[in-house]
Amino acid sequence: MPFNKQNKDQYLSPDGRFYVEICAVPMRMSHEVNVPMLRRIADDAILFDPGDLWDASGIKWSDDSTTLEMSMLHYDDGTTRYALKLNVAEDQAELWEDESCLKKGTLQKVADQMSIMP
Repeated sequence: MPFNKQNKDQYLSPDGRFYVEICAVPMRMSHEVNVPMLRRIADDAILFDPGDLWDASGIKWSDDSTTLEMSMLHYDDGTTRYALKLNVAEDQAELWEDESCLKKGTLQKVADQMSIMP
């Protein structure tokens, strides 16, 4: 469920411990990319940040707040749709294209790999 803090879209986890912050980043031709960032509320720590070329939509938390899924577009072309699956409880992330897992590892490792994707 989205909530708003300082005019930024945010999706609070059901248990209230985490949120996904969406920042609109201007791109060419008046287009904005909705860049996601996963944060822990207790200390506002950034747990996952894939960089500013990723557009997120369809953000869904599990009822127990352990997992988070969203659809992602990468803006070198903005046409290939990916599925991002984050397991906050186990510090694991996966990036999928169709039926292929492209990236898998800790939240930080996958975020770092996504930030340098061409």
